[in-house]
Amino acid sequence: MKWLFSLFRIRRGPPPVHELPSLLAKVVVWGAITGPFWAAFFTAFSSPSNALQIFINPFALCWSAVTGIVFALAFFIACGLGNGYLRRIMNGYPPAIITVVAVVYNAVAASLACAVSLEIVSHLPTGINIVIPFLWRIVAIDGVIGAILALIIGAFMKLKYEVEDS
Repeated sequence: MKWLFSLFRIRRGPPPVHELPSLLAKVVVWGAITGPFWAAFFTAFSSPSNALQIFINPFALCWSAVTGIVFALAFFIACGLGNGYLRRIMNGYPPAIITVVAVVYNAVAASLACAVSLEIVSHLPTGINIVIPFLWRIVAIDGVIGAILALIIGAFMKLKYEVEDS
């Protein structure tokens, strides 16, 4: 379990290239484990009686795990790795500029990851026609959530670095 949770370790920059396969493997495992729970959570909004069927039906369980993998990989690549490289590029800039750039980047990256994930999921060979209503509203809301999380995580990282450096 420690191996899996090491995925969430905060770094000062992007991971070295030799660590990428291990990180991607952790993301795949994380997506496969959490995908069914997220699927049940979001299914409960539209059909509470079908939410728990995801854990009973092997077909639904498999595809919800695959969906979790798709979302986890898209968000890790866009937001996780992207923020690491952004921190390296922005090193030395004033904190006010770094904050603004990080917020804008995360709003765009989260929206892009959401749109790409939903597009991939809607084209998976499940045999089910998946239609996502209000797609662009969902993507826009996800961008706002990404920007807010960038502010919160940025403040936490700043505090963490100040404590480590003192």
